[in-house]
Amino acid sequence: MTNDNDIKSLLIIDEQNYSKNLIQQLTNKLIKFAKISKNGEIIILDNTLAQDDKLKLSLVTRFIAHSFDNNIPETITLKELANIISERLESAGSRLSKIIKNERFAKKTEKGVYMAQYFVIDKFLTNLENREENSYGEKGRIIRKSTKRKDKTVTGIGRDILDLLINEGFFKTPKTIKQAYEKLKEETKFYDPRIIDMTIRKTFVDSKKILRRIPNHEKGKAKWLYVVR
Repeated sequence: MTNDNDIKSLLIIDEQNYSKNLIQQLTNKLIKFAKISKNGEIIILDNTLAQDDKLKLSLVTRFIAHSFDNNIPETITLKELANIISERLESAGSRLSKIIKNERFAKKTEKGVYMAQYFVIDKFLTNLENREENSYGEKGRIIRKSTKRKDKTVTGIGRDILDLLINEGFFKTPKTIKQAYEKLKEETKFYDPRIIDMTIRKTFVDSKKILRRIPNHEKGKAKWLYVVR
């Protein structure tokens, strides 16, 4: 039988205790779908997610990351959200307004700045997990459509980068040019690292916009990392 304290806890949520008790559990769910750099730049790991889910995931990622590192803001700007989903500011703003109106998913902290409502995070991440699990049939057979990219316009090194790296999920997490060079070498594809760098930047970042370039804040010589948009 539910006592008064149980009923009270369902209605009145202590934001401080909520964060302490559930943050680890939420983070274990979150890292399947997104990462974040030390300067707060969000990396969506599953580019097949719907645009609204990417918005929500971005809000959630900032909120949770802030609990681990106060230097990362728990808020996110509309401009940042628009860049993440590669849409115009007006379009991203319209999406966000609907999410806030229909689901109370976030709140505005100041003009153009938003923060996830902490009480919706668990339900959202659980739904993402469930959808991911439901995309697989019995014995792990994938039943959703293949997301491998087909592009007849790229040849040579571009084709190898597309087929052996991008389509195989190599760039789901940020990688350096050196790591891309080593991976291609494992596949017996030997290219000059400078040619790999130029092809990735010009073909897959600037032209086709499959990858994005982000600053490398870890120790090492590489200034940039590359990851799927």
